[in-house]
Amino acid sequence: MHQLDKIDRKILHELDLNARLPLSQLAKRLGLSRDVANYRMKKLEKEKVIRGYRAFIDASRLGYRMYRVCLKFYAISNKDYIELTDMLASQENVFWVGQTDGFIDIVFGAWFRTASEFNDFYASIIEKFRPVIKQDYVHELLSYSYLDRAHLIDSKAFQRSEIIVGGNREEAIDGKDIEILRMLSTNARTPLIGIANNLRMDSASIIYRIRNLESKGVVAGYKVDLSLKELYRSFYSIKMYLSRFGRRRELIAYLKSKPIVVNFTRAIGSWDVEFDVEVENDGEYHSFIQDVKDRFDFISEISFFRVTKNLKVTNLPRITPQDNHCKA
Repeated sequence: MHQLDKIDRKILHELDLNARLPLSQLAKRLGLSRDVANYRMKKLEKEKVIRGYRAFIDASRLGYRMYRVCLKFYAISNKDYIELTDMLASQENVFWVGQTDGFIDIVFGAWFRTASEFNDFYASIIEKFRPVIKQDYVHELLSYSYLDRAHLIDSKAFQRSEIIVGGNREEAIDGKDIEILRMLSTNARTPLIGIANNLRMDSASIIYRIRNLESKGVVAGYKVDLSLKELYRSFYSIKMYLSRFGRRRELIAYLKSKPIVVNFTRAIGSWDVEFDVEVENDGEYHSFIQDVKDRFDFISEISFFRVTKNLKVTNLPRITPQDNHCKA
């Protein structure tokens, strides 16, 4: 594991705010030379602290709805577990498969254009694996928000940035836009000249198209993909029921002020408050939860699971120029 110093953490935080930040601007913000900033970034990449750079594509802008399924098993053989996870990971519509411990055993997310399509897909899973599924929690996600990783920096005076995807109107894009999205979803730091050469277009046209995708909200933002293992952190997803739902916003505002809180979820028929944290150890998690419970006595129930391994993560649904949202 890599021991990060203050400069490393500032680099990671700046890239978490905007993974496409030009190297010259990154160096200027940190008071470094361009060469030193580049050396530091490459070192973090080589040591696997940085695993990549992600463009966050809002699939709802492309006509998709988001679904999340949490499964708890009775007893499941390793053979059945591998068969299920391999089946999920192989599906084009599944964008996330997470191995977990806690009150559930596996979680996955999927994009579908209609509830009927999702229902058919999920029915095929239930038909095969119902004997080992003890409990399933199935929700349509209205939105998912990504906060910057404020825990990377020591400053108390930080302004949280937030990328929100989901629940938006469909936008029209064309085949060139699709190719740009594919390249940015694979590597958000793909140089403009690389995109231009690949599409046989000039850089000015690429800049215009990317800005247009950003203004439409199709590209919601850019973040660095970090190895939590190398940061000595674990990912917990926390679910809460409230006895006084009217004070929900007060609770969420407080949670957003805590640097370890990194995501929020809004879903239909789900828990009252859902959010994720990245903590250094179990002690930090339990101390945080106790503080929240002491401050907000209307929290009636708390559940959590820890994501131990991501088996699949992808940022872009399968789209072609023939889809309804694509223009000629």
